[in-house]
Amino acid sequence: MGPPFLCRQPLASMNSNSRGVHQGFTLVKYVAAMNPRRLLLVLLALVPAFVFAASLAVDPASVKIAIEAHATMHGFTGKLDTATVALDGDAATGVISAATVRFAWADLKTGDTSRDKEMLAWATGTSPEGVFTLSKLTPTSSAETFTAAGTLALNGQSKDVSFPVKIAHSAAGWTVAGETKIDHRDWGLPKIRKFGMLTVDPIVLIRFSLAAKPGA
Repeated sequence: MGPPFLCRQPLASMNSNSRGVHQGFTLVKYVAAMNPRRLLLVLLALVPAFVFAASLAVDPASVKIAIEAHATMHGFTGKLDTATVALDGDAATGVISAATVRFAWADLKTGDTSRDKEMLAWATGTSPEGVFTLSKLTPTSSAETFTAAGTLALNGQSKDVSFPVKIAHSAAGWTVAGETKIDHRDWGLPKIRKFGMLTVDPIVLIRFSLAAKPGA
C-alpha cells in the first residue's frame, strides 16, 4: 500500500499513459534526427501565414490634417503638417489593426501669426497636444469605406468619436482619408469670442489624409 498522497490509477490507464509518453519520446527522437534543412521547412510550414504579412509604414510628408472653422464674419483653416502617425496594418490587404495620431497645438498654422498665438493660448490650458487612438475599424457596405471608432484626447479630456474613413489602394501602397465634425466644447474648450461680438462656431470640421506603403 503506497503513501496516501500518491494518485492511484487503473492499470489500463497507466498503460495508456505509458504508450503516450513512449510515442512522445519517439517523436522527439525523429525530429532530432531530421536533416536541419528539412526541419526548417517543417517549422516554416507550421507558422501561420499572417506572421509574414508586410506591415504598413506611413510617409511622414503625406500626413495632412486641416481644421476648418467658421466665424461671425469669415472662416479660417488651421493646418497641421507635422503630426505623428503610428500605424499597424497589413500592406497586402490594407487592413489597419491599430493607429495613433498625435499632434502639438504649437504646430497649428492658420495663416495669421497673431491668430495662431491666440489659438495656442486657447487650446493648451491643460494639454499642449491632441491624440487620437483607433480602437476599431469596421467595413461598411461601400467599397473601400470603413467606420473608424476610437478616442480623441484634447484639453486633458478623452471622448469617444467615430467617423467614415476611405482606404484605397495606390501604386505605392495605400491612401487613407476621412473627415469628421466635433464640438470642441465637449472637451471643455470654451467658445471663442472676440471684441464681445465676433464668435467662432464651436463645431469644427477636421479633414485628414495620409499615404502608407509596405514597411521594411
